Amino acid sequence: MAVRLVVVADDLTGAAEAAVQFQQAGLRSFMTLDSVHPAVAGSEGGVVVICTGTRGDTPSDSIQRLRALGEYLRGQSVTWIFKLIDATMRGNVGQEVEALLTAAGLSGAVLCPALPAQKRVVVGGYLLVDGIPVHRTAVGQDPTSPVKQPSVVELVRSQTELGVGFVGLQSVLMGPAHLKIQLAEARQAGADIVVVDACSLKDLEAIVAAACDLPAAPMLCGSSALAQAYARYLMEQERRREGRGPGRLLVAVVGSFNPAAFEQMEELQQQAGLAVIGLRVEEVIRDQGSRQNERQRVVAEISRAMAEGRDILLRTAESPEAALAEKQAAERLGLWGEKLNRIVTGTLAEILLAVAVPSRTGGFIFTGSDIARGVLQLLGASGLDLVGEVAPGVPVGRIRGGRFHGVPVVTKAGGYGSRQILWEAYLYLQRMGPSGAGQAG
Repeated sequence: MAVRLVVVADDLTGAAEAAVQFQQAGLRSFMTLDSVHPAVAGSEGGVVVICTGTRGDTPSDSIQRLRALGEYLRGQSVTWIFKLIDATMRGNVGQEVEALLTAAGLSGAVLCPALPAQKRVVVGGYLLVDGIPVHRTAVGQDPTSPVKQPSVVELVRSQTELGVGFVGLQSVLMGPAHLKIQLAEARQAGADIVVVDACSLKDLEAIVAAACDLPAAPMLCGSSALAQAYARYLMEQERRREGRGPGRLLVAVVGSFNPAAFEQMEELQQQAGLAVIGLRVEEVIRDQGSRQNERQRVVAEISRAMAEGRDILLRTAESPEAALAEKQAAERLGLWGEKLNRIVTGTLAEILLAVAVPSRTGGFIFTGSDIARGVLQLLGASGLDLVGEVAPGVPVGRIRGGRFHGVPVVTKAGGYGSRQILWEAYLYLQRMGPSGAGQAG
């Protein structure tokens, strides 16, 4: 693999968090505390995350350290540099970005501190924490690096001599192609650093795609969420260059209508950026022809996502309101209880059998007892060999028997667990190996 990336972080926890994002995406990661002569040589195919420890330094000390590091990295012929910054803009952000840019000889920077999973977003150039301007939160009273300005644009301008531009959310929502044009225009207008709005992981993915498609790719600067989007982009590009198929497939099947399950799905999507595909139950229960068409549609969507190397969140309703509408539609057709469950689980099993290759399936997460039991039986499982638990009451096992013998599976009651439980289950499965998958015994 030809990826050679250096991530520069100003504190230890941020450095570790960034390293995890790249490691989980499939890029071998190494974190070093040596910011003078970090072990960059020999890192081909991997990521070196450098912790400078400069967040609490004076601006002059921070600039000196980053200039020296930038000059060193310039001599190492590093392909990409990512500047990790605090999601609340603490520290010497502008000074460090300028020092690294100029010393490493890079072509401008695109900056967005948004961390949507923690409700930290940038709208109109303003940084909001759970809807509150950042300077009005506890961050404004931080003992070492308080943030007194809610405007990311003005904050960066106060910390650098470089030109600072801005691209708003409307341009981001129009997609990478349009955003690329806006970034190029901002650069031509004299902006060495371009601040960009973002409210979701999808927005951050658009920023990465647009920036990396510019003739001279700028240095990306952001939180661990932007690092996550960047890691996925690099891996997708690598797969395309090598002509490889997708990696291991992880499928979360959520069939519960419990309101807590929808919050857990939202958290999983924000953290993992899964391809969310909905099974339209009203189409499934209407008649045989409608069911077949719906099954083919979902199979096609999953197949496209798999070709991109993305994991899947397959759900039977997109909201509590949609779940209620589906229930009412089923009742009008005289379907409820076991009869309805048999039709839905049968369709889900047929979909999984059509798209999942056992040897490349990293695991399943089933939310909802009826869904889990019904689908597992239709997949040919005779039982589960339990191996542990994600959390108390959320067991993990490997499928026994059938086509998916040995594939890891997490089962969870619909309303059980914290908002993060599906995300925790996802991470647990990523750490598990696929040993025995597909080898029925």
